[in-house]
Amino acid sequence: MGLFLLWKNKACLSLRMLLTGRNSYFSISEATDMDCTFLSRLLVMGISALLCLAVLGIGLDVKIPLITKCGSRTLQVYFWHRTIVYMLTYYGYQAYLAKAFPERWELYLALTAIPIVLVLCIKIFGVPLDMVLKGIRGRNDIIKENGNGK
Repeated sequence: MGLFLLWKNKACLSLRMLLTGRNSYFSISEATDMDCTFLSRLLVMGISALLCLAVLGIGLDVKIPLITKCGSRTLQVYFWHRTIVYMLTYYGYQAYLAKAFPERWELYLALTAIPIVLVLCIKIFGVPLDMVLKGIRGRNDIIKENGNGK
């Protein structure tokens, strides 16, 4: 976000007009050279609210049930991620999105990550990873018993 603000300083200054309720949509559209609607203002305010909550979440010891559970299982998401991406690519999901939504397919591809993460946070996807970690821990215990890895 910081890099975006540095590179797109002029665009960000004009988008500030979306954060107040005092500017008309017409004046915002003229200043930003893009169509501005109620949804544009709502989107910018929503992103701002999420960023504020994220900053507050860093300093506070708050547990949000779904996010906390997903955060405790990030290793299993990383474990399966490459496999899922290969499968989606192999079965032509990216090509399908590019054909179905030629102008915004990247956005829909990025939004696909949210349900994938939520699905991969289910406990059953942690079973193979737990087996791998158990094997690694067992191997480390053998090394410690023998001393110096011999």
